[in-house]
Amino acid sequence: MHLVTAFAFAVLAAASATSGLWFPTAVYGMLAAGWAGVWVFAMKSSEARLRYFVVSWLADHPEQRVYSLDLARDLGLGNMSAPLFPVLWQLELDGLVTSGWDPLEPGQRFRRRWYASAEADR
Repeated sequence: MHLVTAFAFAVLAAASATSGLWFPTAVYGMLAAGWAGVWVFAMKSSEARLRYFVVSWLADHPEQRVYSLDLARDLGLGNMSAPLFPVLWQLELDGLVTSGWDPLEPGQRFRRRWYASAEADR
């Protein structure tokens, strides 16, 4: 086995053990996020991993406003947008994300909150 490949599998095995991820899940995460993703999976906090992916997504779409449900679907969370709210709130406090409310349209019961990269406002 190639030395770099052996090292990558060792890192992924350690990441799986520390993060609670099953090993193939960590391998998929490495393939999806690239080599930088290896270090993300070594983090113990799932919120830290989620923060990394949210910031990466926003960096790839700097001019786009996004709703939490759409962001959750793009990140592979399905319809579970609830884990994003603490992350988005903290990113907004850190000045990396801006947010706002869409106006309430006739027949609409709830206003929708959008998020965007703070870079778009500068």
